[in-house]
Amino acid sequence: MDIQATLADFYSRIEQYTTLKASIVEDLKQDLPGFIEKVLKATDFPFLEMRGYTPGFNDGDPCEFGVHMDMTYGFGEYQDRFENAFENADFSNLDYLTWEHVRQNGQVRARANQVQKIFNDLEEILEDALEGNFSILAAFDATGAFYCEIDTEYECGY
Repeated sequence: MDIQATLADFYSRIEQYTTLKASIVEDLKQDLPGFIEKVLKATDFPFLEMRGYTPGFNDGDPCEFGVHMDMTYGFGEYQDRFENAFENADFSNLDYLTWEHVRQNGQVRARANQVQKIFNDLEEILEDALEGNFSILAAFDATGAFYCEIDTEYECGY
């Protein structure tokens, strides 16, 4: 294969990737809460707390966008944020998800890690879909109702 054919193939594949990525970004813009709900149902994990941001200070490391979440802390770590965001929801069904429970229960920890992996893999797409910094809270309450809040005005504080 000559260099011209190789380059043509390469650029064609980049164009296909760019088109597909744009389509995925648009899909998430249209229904990110629906996508999050499907991920939580599929992984059988009842909540999500996630932040995406570019740090606003320079400590010598490059200031690059990243998705930040650690579901293995358990629900208690984020309970106040959920209760403030969703005043009428009853999240007592998540009381068992303590840091100790998640860390000691291999199945629960594996499901939490699976949720994290899915959204970490989508880091670049989430940044494009939400157009910068964001904070997301999502959970199923005691009645099975799904709650989701997406804050695209999130300030990471640094």
